[in-house]
Amino acid sequence: MPVEIHFNRIAGGLTFSSVRSRAQLVAVGGEKLAVAALADVIRSKEAANRPKDRAVLPILRDTMEVKKKLE
Repeated sequence: MPVEIHFNRIAGGLTFSSVRSRAQLVAVGGEKLAVAALADVIRSKEAANRPKDRAVLPILRDTMEVKKKLE
């Protein structure tokens, strides 16, 4: 079953074309989904600055550091 998700804007001044250019394709349930790069997710959450975004930022930043060490 095809699903399309549309968003009106991305926090942090990111454009959809720039986010898509850095996205990775991930197979989920036999479908391929474009998933935003972790750096773009972090930038968006920093810009949104909502309590729920601030709460998850330390985890995302730690994940980014681990990824860098593994590369």
